[in-house]
Formats: sequence, C-alpha cells, structure tokens
Amino acid sequence: MTEQFFNSLAKDYSQKLNQGFLRHIRNIELRAILKTIQELKLQSVIDLGSGSGFYAKNLKEMKLNVTCVDQSLEMLRELSPK
Repeated sequence: MTEQFFNSLAKDYSQKLNQGFLRHIRNIELRAILKTIQELKLQSVIDLGSGSGFYAKNLKEMKLNVTCVDQSLEMLRELSPK
C-alpha cells in the first residue's frame, strides 16, 4: 500500500518538497548530512528511502559514490535521469 501511494506521488514529488517550509527543512538536513560526510571522510553512501533523489543528486555533486534504495519503483524512475 505504501509503495502504491509513493508511486502515485512520484511525478510531482520533487517539486512539492522543494517549496516553502519543506524546502527550508530539506536544506537544513542537507547541510547536516554534508557536514557529517565531510567529517567522516566518506567516499560512498547509501541513500535509503531516496525518493526522487534530492540528497543523492547533491551527494553525487560532491563526487561520492551513491547507491539509492527506495521501495517505490516510480520514485527510482524519477531519479534515474539525474
């Protein structure tokens, strides 16, 4: 049931989460994640529940090896062109 729910949201998921207060929260989370990765000197990460790839895209820009995992195939399809 959860998979079907997120499959139905996949097309607009990134757009909806990059607006208003949610965008602010995501940016705070991203800064914390990037700081931790830099402190630990990581080269590879697993993005569990990657959705449409907001964090994965930013991590790839840091030249990290990123593996994305999500139960929604449609979310992963939205991620694949990135």
